[in-house]
Amino acid sequence: MEGSDLSFEFAYQPGRIVFGRGCVNRLNEMLAEEGVSRGLVVCGRNVGANERTLGPVLDGIGDRLAGVFDRTTPEKRLQTVYQGIDRMQEDDVDGLIGLGGGSSLNVARAMAFLSATDRAQDNVEEELKQTGRATPPEHSPVPLFVVPTTLAGAAISDGGSVTLSSAPATPPETSGPRRVGVVADERLMPNGLVFDPSLVETAPTDVLASSAMNGFDKGIETLYSREQTPITDATSLRGLELLSDSLPNLRNVETGSNTYDTVLAGVVLTEYACRINLLHAVCHGLSYYYPLSQGVTHGVMAPHVLRFVFDRASGRRRLLARGLGISTEGRSTEELADVVVSRVECVRDRLGLPTTLRAVDGPDKNELEQVAETIVVHENFERNPPTISPTHADVESILMAAW
Repeated sequence: MEGSDLSFEFAYQPGRIVFGRGCVNRLNEMLAEEGVSRGLVVCGRNVGANERTLGPVLDGIGDRLAGVFDRTTPEKRLQTVYQGIDRMQEDDVDGLIGLGGGSSLNVARAMAFLSATDRAQDNVEEELKQTGRATPPEHSPVPLFVVPTTLAGAAISDGGSVTLSSAPATPPETSGPRRVGVVADERLMPNGLVFDPSLVETAPTDVLASSAMNGFDKGIETLYSREQTPITDATSLRGLELLSDSLPNLRNVETGSNTYDTVLAGVVLTEYACRINLLHAVCHGLSYYYPLSQGVTHGVMAPHVLRFVFDRASGRRRLLARGLGISTEGRSTEELADVVVSRVECVRDRLGLPTTLRAVDGPDKNELEQVAETIVVHENFERNPPTISPTHADVESILMAAW
């Protein structure tokens, strides 16, 4: 098998995954199995006001519903997390159900994390500013369930990010305060994950198109990560096969088609035990200081990061080509690199995403050097391909190429 010596370890324990149309009606059963009697739904205002989305979830929870906290926003503010914790205490909540996109799932995850500690918001915020990561609580978090309605691939995870309430306006030095902090702990892997295509199709197409690029890139990066294994190869490869067939049709779904089902299944596979590295580090680094969605940054940055990888390593381009439905017969390694990048650009363009940094609400050109300083120390660099160790100048050149 290309790029693998078949000597590896694989330890991964995601929660119970339930997939299929109408499967949200099993939430009451799943909550009961984890001993939850009062579950709080955590979502944003749009989802909370959308009866097509929220109604089936509330029906599925049934008599175990404690209420709905619909205050999450794309900014995922730490202040919102603590407002949610106050609501948990008021309603005697013993379980959380994150509903919506990655922002809502991350807020629910942070609520579970920080409600298990007695630390005040100011104390946690200061730690996140200085270290970028919150200390795990001594007590076990309440059971957490997630019901994603977008395609970012943020569900099967034991961590997420929150935005600090006093965010700097421009990128400081690497050692300075951050706009975003990470809340992560192995106990935050959801107890149950409900993937219902009938809920996903209630989300706005623009939201789905943007989030899908993030999920798509998880599969690409995992294939060439230094931590790839035959197990992650299998899930990523099959996920890319499903997504490369279905994503280009996401903005023009035909009545009665199974496009949403196929796309959602593909995202579940690409995010399962994903091994994100350079591309996600670049996109995370941009979002530390700017109000950019991960889907938008992935659309802009993916082709440029791929070209950088292929210039310095094989990037397992033949396997990538297979996942993207590209014939490798008679093609040189150079040709395969070009056609893989072109296929990724084609998916991005069919999703209608921006193609340059100057076209989005991101950094000015003169700020790219400082952004690069943040990216080169990102923890995801530990999973970069074995022969790739980007310098500050390398990362700045990638950003400049995307400008």
